[in-house]
Amino acid sequence: MGMGMQENECVEAKIKNVWSKLSDDDVKLYGKNADAFYEKLEQKHGLSRDDAMKRIDEFETWCSTAH
Repeated sequence: MGMGMQENECVEAKIKNVWSKLSDDDVKLYGKNADAFYEKLEQKHGLSRDDAMKRIDEFETWCSTAH
């Protein structure tokens, strides 16, 4: 899904809010290096990639309709 800058910032804010153990740098990986992002998420929160992707899909949907 192609997101605009505002939507991407919204998703990153939701990620940081829900998964607070991620650093700002970890969160920024979301838009730059998905593999590294999901690896950090698994390390710090024990969340599988599939589960994380489902949640992020929800965030993207929410952010795209919230504007």
